[in-house]
Amino acid sequence: MAKEAKTNAMRMLERAKVAYTSHEYPHEEGQAVDGANVARLTGQDPATVFKTLVAVGASRTNYVFVIPAARELDLKKAAKAAGEAFTVIAPPFTAAGSSEQISTRAASSLSPAPRT
Repeated sequence: MAKEAKTNAMRMLERAKVAYTSHEYPHEEGQAVDGANVARLTGQDPATVFKTLVAVGASRTNYVFVIPAARELDLKKAAKAAGEAFTVIAPPFTAAGSSEQISTRAASSLSPAPRT
């Protein structure tokens, strides 16, 4: 039996004993995946799916933004919210000691909004 691939977020939820459902979707490794298509592929309402983006400010501080999956991060507004002169999207993470990029799944996250 193959071991289930888990993100750090999934491990954190399990440690905190928070119930969650993992949604998988077909995509090619290294190909960009947009939130609207992920919502469609997983049967979710695009208005309830959010993405997590990491940006870097002029001060070299990292900032995490959670925005609707179908929207784009306005970097000027992000900089203003962070009190920075500018922000840029952080480069993809790389494995320690490796020049290879970690999978798209590990470098970005798409999450449905919690139902209350």
